[in-house]
Amino acid sequence: MDTETGILDHGTFFRNVIFPSLYYDRALSDNGVRKKYGLVESDFLYPPRTDIMARKNNLFNKDANYRNFGATLSTTKGQIAIASGILTKRWEEGCRSYYTYKLEEKSDYFFSFVSADYAVVTDEWISPSGKKAAIEMYHSPKHKNNLGYFVKGIKILFDYNSKNYLEYPHSVIRVIKFPAHSNFA
Repeated sequence: MDTETGILDHGTFFRNVIFPSLYYDRALSDNGVRKKYGLVESDFLYPPRTDIMARKNNLFNKDANYRNFGATLSTTKGQIAIASGILTKRWEEGCRSYYTYKLEEKSDYFFSFVSADYAVVTDEWISPSGKKAAIEMYHSPKHKNNLGYFVKGIKILFDYNSKNYLEYPHSVIRVIKFPAHSNFA
């Protein structure tokens, strides 16, 4: 998390790296460091699909075990707090707004929390099998251009993937305006 911009009065963004993680990597994976110490360069980017140990790694971390995830977030009244999963509860107490989210199924250890003064556009996509998926677009109230194109694009993408690959498996998709001061996404 960027300590200078992770939490601001007009919005917040941080992700799972703020939490402790139980994992230790003994390998020197940076080939520049390996070369500096006279070690053979490692060709670790594309292990064979038969490599059982490599299949334990995934895009975001070295532990491919999936986990249950739920979070209750608090933010300034008037802002919307967002986490991965389905919004299961929302309430206000004093000058705070609270949101509880829960994933529909186990997931990788990768998530983020966002809070800001968002305007929201909602729509719905219905899969060929009849399953509904909510489309939610969280954006700055000042930035209203092209929102309809985003929604239309999501529906076209889901239709294409359903026909040629698999249906979208979740009951919601969120497009969230990302803070310009961060370099993560």
